[in-house]
Amino acid sequence: MKKKTKKETEKEQRIKNYVVGAIYLLIIIFMIVIVRINDSKIQENPVKEDNLTKNNYYYTYKLTINDDTYIYEGKKFNDKESFRVTKDKEENDYYIYKDIALIKKDNDYVLTKKPYFYIDYFNINEINKIINMSEYDKKDKIYKLSTTNFALAYDIEVNDKSLNTIKIKYKDNHISKVTIDYTNYAIARGEAARKVIVELEYKDYGKVKDFDIK
Repeated sequence: MKKKTKKETEKEQRIKNYVVGAIYLLIIIFMIVIVRINDSKIQENPVKEDNLTKNNYYYTYKLTINDDTYIYEGKKFNDKESFRVTKDKEENDYYIYKDIALIKKDNDYVLTKKPYFYIDYFNINEINKIINMSEYDKKDKIYKLSTTNFALAYDIEVNDKSLNTIKIKYKDNHISKVTIDYTNYAIARGEAARKVIVELEYKDYGKVKDFDIK
């Protein structure tokens, strides 16, 4: 057998190194694909048992009614909420304790109503109820709820088959955003609406400390 030259031996070693490197690269690519597929499954088909159950988080809500936009920025600690609502250049500070809502006027807080539109998106139980009554459409990757059933969630009788939709996003095993398009429900309630959408974003679960009215 002819003895391999040093040059041939080095060439074979380089080829082996390339092959081994290619195998490791394929393994890494495969693992990345698997992780992304799993993440995609979590994002696109959330499990209803993972509904909002926490009572400690910061939030940003965006309510769009036709051409008007309301931004809510606040925090929740158990039965307490403190937040600011902004529309254009107008700002109002609110405080909620259980079912009691206060608005800041000058340097005092006075009784008021919760600043929501038709559905109480401050009430986690109500949001969960709507989610649980909806059906997940795998094709469209969205939850759908008829106006009739949407109304039933609030013990209202409406005969309307039009659909309302709910999108849910997750981050770090928590719901990070819920987008509810309830335009058809608002119309069925008699509102002259072209668009009614609320986007509920949650973050920093468990990081809010107890607070008082200021």
